[in-house]
Amino acid sequence: MRPPATRSRKPSNNESLVDAVNQIQGDHPNARVETWAQDEARMSLKPIFRRVWVPREYHRVGDHKPRSQWLYLYALVRPATGDVFWLVTRP
Repeated sequence: MRPPATRSRKPSNNESLVDAVNQIQGDHPNARVETWAQDEARMSLKPIFRRVWVPREYHRVGDHKPRSQWLYLYALVRPATGDVFWLVTRP
């Protein structure tokens, strides 16, 4: 009978982050190291198509230029204190 295969355990993201922060703090003992989380999103408003009622003798003509309005949202949070900073931009 074969012994069960042993797998090396991969560190979780949290453990890797703690190790990285400790490594940086060790390399620069006089510096203050803070951990922040960042996320970004691109939001858009796309045009809505609607039906147009016209008399039968007229041909329906629709002026439609497909355009979108974009909005970029960037957010930063410091988990230790709950401080939040955000930025909203338009291209």
